[in-house]
Amino acid sequence: MSEARVWVPRPDQEPVVEFLRGRERAAVWAPTGGGKTAIAGHWLVDVMFDRFEVERALIVAPKLVALEGWPEQFAKWTGLRPLLEDHRVLTFEDLGLVQMDEVVEEAPGRKHRPYRVPRGTVYGPGLVTQRVLAFEDKAAAKRGMRSLQQRVHICSWDAFPWVAQAYGKNWPYDCVIFDEASFLRQQSSERSKAARHAVLRTGKVTHTLQLAATPNSNHDEAVWHQLHLISPGLLGETLTEFRETYCVPESKNWQSGQVYSWKVAGAMREQFQNLAAQVSVSVPDSLGIDVLPVEHWVTLPPTARQDYDDLAKDQVLDLPRVTAASEAVLQVKLRQVASGFVYDDAGEAHGMHDGKLAALRQIVEELDGRQALIAYEFEEEQARLRALLGKSYADIRQAGAKKRWMEGKIQFLGLHPMSAGHGVDGLQERSNVIIWTTVPQDLELFTQTNGRLKRPGQSSPTVMAHMLIARGTVEERIWTEVLPQKAKRADLLLQAVRAKDSEAVA
Repeated sequence: MSEARVWVPRPDQEPVVEFLRGRERAAVWAPTGGGKTAIAGHWLVDVMFDRFEVERALIVAPKLVALEGWPEQFAKWTGLRPLLEDHRVLTFEDLGLVQMDEVVEEAPGRKHRPYRVPRGTVYGPGLVTQRVLAFEDKAAAKRGMRSLQQRVHICSWDAFPWVAQAYGKNWPYDCVIFDEASFLRQQSSERSKAARHAVLRTGKVTHTLQLAATPNSNHDEAVWHQLHLISPGLLGETLTEFRETYCVPESKNWQSGQVYSWKVAGAMREQFQNLAAQVSVSVPDSLGIDVLPVEHWVTLPPTARQDYDDLAKDQVLDLPRVTAASEAVLQVKLRQVASGFVYDDAGEAHGMHDGKLAALRQIVEELDGRQALIAYEFEEEQARLRALLGKSYADIRQAGAKKRWMEGKIQFLGLHPMSAGHGVDGLQERSNVIIWTTVPQDLELFTQTNGRLKRPGQSSPTVMAHMLIARGTVEERIWTEVLPQKAKRADLLLQAVRAKDSEAVA
């Protein structure tokens, strides 16, 4: 591990540091490589060890960032040394979570509630079960965590709801930092429920800091829940009130009247942005590194083209049976066909074409031995990558895979944007090339994953993003229409809350 250094804010970071000085609750929105973790870490040291306003803190982050990213930042900067010496990463083992079987259905005619039994129990006839995580002993888990001496705890977003369940009303943290707060954009999710419980209902949390790169990357309404945790009622007491006051439908079924997504109305955008700027601040992208998309258009062969059109029209294929019960499921199935396969109703993958594999082979040849990341969305793509690339490929989730890639022992490192698209650092030191096997719908994941290479330490002025796009499919519309529209909306909000200089935020 390299020797720790003194952190000196860059000129673009200084206004953000000033904005946070003396604040108890705020949101910092910055691009990948913008220094969010360093800024947040030094803010935490200030409120905990200098101002003595905070006694215990919880940091919630994506899994790999929680396990590696934050501890690495603590070790990197001398100013974060107090956190390095006084932190602990909470795991499922700390929470006492075990796999159990939940009986969800008994023989016909029997009334029952779902109940859990130890894994491996032998069941009688007529029982249907599902595998679930559960506390082996909730009280014991709570006692064990309360006995931990460290004042700073870090947990993954997956573990966070369990932490909230374990403590209940006896929440021990007076400070919570949400890293990649866009994980809270769906207010009905277990993560969001846990956040509301911890921050708004226990009455214990006095300091809250949110970090995000693209808080409204997909929908403006995603910002409401994030900012509600910082300043309740700022944008309306409820999401419904926010929609009625500020929004108009963005995507709607005009026959049924069902609204799928909302956007801030043009007449209300300035007011919306001004309110957001009261509690949030953004860091401009000053890296001078461009992401250059390289389009590789793939034409579906006739058979696959016909299957795609049939599925789009009838929402059914017989491969065996492939059924799309809703518009959302249909879009996923169409994207699968575009990428060369489709999962049937039993979850088994069926190959449809090798168009993208052929395009990938050409890219591999052009790389001529240079290293690259490969971003995939579906597990079947992972299997195809292994078959095509053999020992030159490994997934970042495999033990030691990142280390081997960093040492140049393998050429291709696969990653899923949901698990490795946030906060994984160091990859930019080995490559400036990323290959996307499927066009993503989520702008945040697209931006964050490209940000594994577009960040400080990248020696090239350009990151090459090779996009494999199936022509005449939903992928083409996502690439040419959906993502550009989302990017424009996200940029407008970030610019509106940007601190220009220290005086502007004093």
